[in-house]
Amino acid sequence: MWVDYGSSGIWEIKEPKQHLAGKCWTPDQEIPAWLLDRFDYWTSWFDVHEPWNSSPGLDGELFHAYGLSLAVDLKRLLGDDYYIEFGGREIHDDRQYLQEWMRKARRKLK
Repeated sequence: MWVDYGSSGIWEIKEPKQHLAGKCWTPDQEIPAWLLDRFDYWTSWFDVHEPWNSSPGLDGELFHAYGLSLAVDLKRLLGDDYYIEFGGREIHDDRQYLQEWMRKARRKLK
């Protein structure tokens, strides 16, 4: 998962930690409308950011946190049959993993 201008925010990759984004995935009926709306909000948030036009910068920390919440929701929805990656890390739907991930993120901010 990551955004690019005009993308869905969901990318199909051939292998974990692939260096190129892969093919932009067009969501279908597997994704409920409430989650698609959240992805649309997140990608629209990115799309209005135009650094070449001196637009205000993104709040990177908040933007990343919202993306992480989307990744977790997508993983919970699709389950273990799908590999979900965000920010260069595989996303798991278990609470212990997420708590450890947040502890590491907080340490980096200090």
